[in-house]
Amino acid sequence: MRHLLVAFAPLALVAACATPPQQQAGWTPPALDGMGGSAYGAFLAGQGALNDGKGAEAAAYFAKAELEGGSSDMLQDRAFTAAVLAGDIPRAAQLAPQGEEASESTKRMGQLVKAVEFMANGDGKAAQEALAGENIGFPHRGAASLLAPWAAAMAGDVEGSLIRPEVRNDRVVDYFGQLGQAYLFERARRYDEAETDYKALTGGDTPGDIAVLAYGAFLERRKRGPDAVALYDRALRAQPNDEALASARARAATGKGAPPPPTLRQGAAQVL
Repeated sequence: MRHLLVAFAPLALVAACATPPQQQAGWTPPALDGMGGSAYGAFLAGQGALNDGKGAEAAAYFAKAELEGGSSDMLQDRAFTAAVLAGDIPRAAQLAPQGEEASESTKRMGQLVKAVEFMANGDGKAAQEALAGENIGFPHRGAASLLAPWAAAMAGDVEGSLIRPEVRNDRVVDYFGQLGQAYLFERARRYDEAETDYKALTGGDTPGDIAVLAYGAFLERRKRGPDAVALYDRALRAQPNDEALASARARAATGKGAPPPPTLRQGAAQVL
């Protein structure tokens, strides 16, 4: 699940963090602030690598700059972004920026990164706290909302896990929030409510294959193979070359090998 964070990190954040900071009152460029030539060179090299999307290389340069010239909020901000781009989420969680010079967008992303790391380690309560309230705002509110029910489930908060995420005018959250709720209703053995969600997601002439596969697997687990086959057939009429649907249909027709429901970590990853 950690590596998915790189995929859903908004491009606007990456672009903002990869852009050199504007000169502001009270801020002194590192070369003039006691970093020294070697540290400043490492900083510039790290910034160049970050601009090119080379997260691992940038992280190494920023680590060198910090080692030789000392830490700063701005440098930690850049090191954090590099760690996210490199897919090193445990390191990014350690570097999550909080200082005054760090941008608000990276502070919010840092809070989200810490929540993901807590969930990757199975610490649902800590993840719940990290995701609670207004801790994570725009542009990461949607991702935080989608993760919140899964964090609640990890923490043993069944009722909290069944609250559908809502972010105004966000269709992605609407869709994947309802899909996640369906999974979690099934986990809570509230099968009728799970099916209500699945039916809503798979209605219409061209339902998305993600929801169809999820609903079909649910039907298979409920020993309703013929219903699952009918669902897959309807989807295949709209998408006749979809290999995943064809494979699921063949499996359901045998009445054997229904896929297990997703684990909490898998479910959180799927809704992202």
